[in-house]
Amino acid sequence: KISMINTINDIENNKFDLTIFGSSSQYIKDFYGTVINNESILSNSILFTHTPLSLGKEFVSSQSTAWVGEKTIRDYSELIDKLKEKGYKIIFKSNIPNQKNSMGQEYFKRTISANILFKKN
Repeated sequence: KISMINTINDIENNKFDLTIFGSSSQYIKDFYGTVINNESILSNSILFTHTPLSLGKEFVSSQSTAWVGEKTIRDYSELIDKLKEKGYKIIFKSNIPNQKNSMGQEYFKRTISANILFKKN
């Protein structure tokens, strides 16, 4: 059975095999506090798709596509470390050309747009 959920309250206290953040984690303001530190909503596998990540420090970027607003470009290494602390390891990762990440060209050298699959040890 597949369930599509778009609010944190709908996820809590449910059991899932796979949690997918399909180009969405960058729009959650306090992602680590709201999601990563809330073990009741984490599944055994977590997939980030088409997610822009910083190769250095976290920063905020604006977006003006069909959606207009700010997004947080999280530090790639910090995301890996936070999930490692929770007992996850990377089992797959791939890169997407930066031209597809709805971000200004001035950020291309310091960001990647990634797909990353984590699995709980």
